Amino acid sequence: MRFFISLLTAFGLLIAGISGQGVSATQSYEIIVKPKQLNAPLSTFGQIKSYNKELGFYVLQIQSKYPIAKVLQQLNQQPFIEYAEENMILSLNNKKTFPNDPLFKEQYGLKRVNATKAWKTTQGSPQTMIAVIDTGVDYNHPDLKGQVIKGKDFVDQDEDPMDENGHGTHCSGISAAITNNQIGIAGMAPKVKVLAVRVLNADGDGYLADVTNGITYAADRGAKVISLSLGSSRGSHTLQRAIQYAKEKGSIIIAAAGNDGTSLPTYPAYYSNVIAVAATDKNDRKASFSNYGHWVDLAAPGVDIISTWLNNNYQNLSGTSMSTPFVAGIAGLLASEGKSPQQIEQILKQTADPITGTGLYWNHGRVNAAKAVKK
Repeated sequence: MRFFISLLTAFGLLIAGISGQGVSATQSYEIIVKPKQLNAPLSTFGQIKSYNKELGFYVLQIQSKYPIAKVLQQLNQQPFIEYAEENMILSLNNKKTFPNDPLFKEQYGLKRVNATKAWKTTQGSPQTMIAVIDTGVDYNHPDLKGQVIKGKDFVDQDEDPMDENGHGTHCSGISAAITNNQIGIAGMAPKVKVLAVRVLNADGDGYLADVTNGITYAADRGAKVISLSLGSSRGSHTLQRAIQYAKEKGSIIIAAAGNDGTSLPTYPAYYSNVIAVAATDKNDRKASFSNYGHWVDLAAPGVDIISTWLNNNYQNLSGTSMSTPFVAGIAGLLASEGKSPQQIEQILKQTADPITGTGLYWNHGRVNAAKAVKK
């Protein structure tokens, strides 16, 4: 009896808890205990809730000011206990949270376009490339590393399209950031690759020749989708011919409508063989800065969009530049399903949700990824 009391005294301090630094408030734990003998004094440690006769274990409700790991450690040291373990919770496999990217809760845009429902049908294919023709891409970013195919740098005329501005990295993350990796954000097309093509310098500016060279290069590399979050108020024969070249090579071209809050054209978005994208906010309303008009095809979220940034960071940006990679990402999902550029364009337009402003600010509504991939 003295042996048992000495054990209980030592363990009693653990169960009841003592005052002092580092001791937390009393918590309640459910613990499974398998004693070595039927008459073991388990009720001394807590309330017995149930007993499994076949396996000989008890479920105890224990109150302690110590962490459960410490409680289990002390219980397993008792000579009359075979083992003690937490009565843990098991769940259905399909209840697992997806995606587990910590910033996903801030990505209202993915929720607006029903991305999670779309991912149940397809997350894209690594054989599909979205060419991001922009300021380059930070291919070392942990949410993009391994997701980026290094294309050409037409600014410095080399083979290293490293981003010196941040814009291209941000757009790339929206389209195809690594998803369900417990890091940062989720991408619209999680399994699709980004072909990084640098045509704009550190200030975000680039020559017409470099942009058109980037478009033809991406088409020649086999990019199924070309994403252009850039533009000019002036059209160009050279730019128009580059767009047509890419189209004939089997690429679908998505371009930003512009951020001047006007119905005046922005090129290349204005061209009829390009899908022009306007920006909406979290309430599915036209963003105040977004261009609009009969020449704009679709809308997508473009206000306060969080995505990848330089130096392993993340940043919120607004613009039709952000809306464009959403649409490019969905196009990438459809291309992964074997859809042709003509089919992709038709599906994007037919499945868009007719939100407020449809028919006035844009022709076909705000994109819906879930509807598109099931078309």
